[in-house]
Amino acid sequence: MNDAPLGLRIASLTPAALLAAAIWCGHSPAATIYSNGAVNLISTASPDVEAQDGPGATSTILNVVSGADIAAAPSGDPNEGRSIGLTGSSVLLFSGGSAAGDIQAADNSVAFIVGSASVGGNIEATGAAEVQISSSANIGGNLLISGAATATMFGGVIDDLEAGDDAVVTFSSTARVDDDAFFTGSSRLVASGGRFDDELQFFDNTSAHFTGGEVNDDLVVAGSAQVVIDYFQVDDTIEASDSSHTTINGGLISNVEAAGNSVVEINGGVFAPEGGAIGSFGGRVTATGGVFGVAGSTDAIEIPAVAGGAVRISGVEVAGAGDGMAPPAVIANSLNGSVELNSMRLGDLSVNTITGASTTLRDLVAGAVAVELQAGTGEIDITSADSLSVTADLGSRLDIKGGDFGASDLRVLGGSSVRIFGSDFLVNGIVPVGSSQFPYVVPFGSGSISGTLADGSAFSTTFARAFGGNTEIVLIPEPASATLVLLAAASALMRRRGC
Repeated sequence: MNDAPLGLRIASLTPAALLAAAIWCGHSPAATIYSNGAVNLISTASPDVEAQDGPGATSTILNVVSGADIAAAPSGDPNEGRSIGLTGSSVLLFSGGSAAGDIQAADNSVAFIVGSASVGGNIEATGAAEVQISSSANIGGNLLISGAATATMFGGVIDDLEAGDDAVVTFSSTARVDDDAFFTGSSRLVASGGRFDDELQFFDNTSAHFTGGEVNDDLVVAGSAQVVIDYFQVDDTIEASDSSHTTINGGLISNVEAAGNSVVEINGGVFAPEGGAIGSFGGRVTATGGVFGVAGSTDAIEIPAVAGGAVRISGVEVAGAGDGMAPPAVIANSLNGSVELNSMRLGDLSVNTITGASTTLRDLVAGAVAVELQAGTGEIDITSADSLSVTADLGSRLDIKGGDFGASDLRVLGGSSVRIFGSDFLVNGIVPVGSSQFPYVVPFGSGSISGTLADGSAFSTTFARAFGGNTEIVLIPEPASATLVLLAAASALMRRRGC
């Protein structure tokens, strides 16, 4: 009876006995099995190979170098299409030559694919396996990572990248994915460089942290995915949806869209560099930092909000705004979408708010501001604008509280109401009776209104309104005056009652 360890017995078998053992164990009849716990050099043509632990669970090492030409298991074989299989704690050092088929790493095995190594098929890692790919490796197929496996790409080019379960992928330097990249389950991506040529997509409970790199297409953040971008270049659109959360602290981003119940927080970065959209389609976008647009460009920064979505932009920089070179901006919101712009300088601004949507403009310095409301609501309480043009129709509501405007014009139609908050009003050059004490409904169909807005800015506008259907322009005394009037009225009432 041979009492030698099984690994030594297999490694010492004659070719005929090894073939019989392989068939008996269910492995490829042509496969070479290494289980000696030693370093095994492969530098010539070979059938598909498999590395298993040696005696005492020692690691078997495959050293594949220039000249190696490892075939794939043939059709009908249990490991069809596989060139190299790793199990246990085995190790692959693949620095040259080629493998026609897949590399499969399982358990706690490790695969280093470096130098001029060429892989014709996929690289698959499962269990707690680890894969590392260097800058000059040539991979013909996909990188498939699952279980608790890890993959590190310093370089090389793969077709698709698919990560699932609890897998972790680290991406840097010159690494490149030629087609789509998918992350599912609770898998994670850490990227400090590299490039994704097609869509990069996160689903389920996945997560990602970017400090460098680029995607030439969309960055999709769905499910309950959590993505943090300290720096990343997105050449197309960040598409957030479901209950995902995306935090952007830096980078170069063309478009941002938030749908479902998603949240996108923008703290820094450069956005809409050649025009583009920062918008919501049901989700929430909040921007408190970053640079938007390109100085001198005529490409508009688009800010859409629909289907109950919300966009809040406050304190950001619009490129060229300080030099009168800001690009135009367009707000287009509908179906209960809301947009708020606060504490910023920008160029010309066009607002189109319809069907239950709302727009709030506060503390802005702008060029020409054109506001069109159709069954929408709005508030204007800005610092200054070169001009203000307002059209309110289909039952819209608009409040004007502040702003040093140039030429201004109001058109109020279709049961709409525009309220102007301030004091010292003149309508067609005449002081309206009671306008300093109580809300005053302008009775004229056209003319001019002047006065001082609630923020202290001088105000003058022409107006035209339709008659009937609750279409109105209302002058509201500023809060301080109204409060004094109410207190005086209350005092008089108390005196009459003998209080």
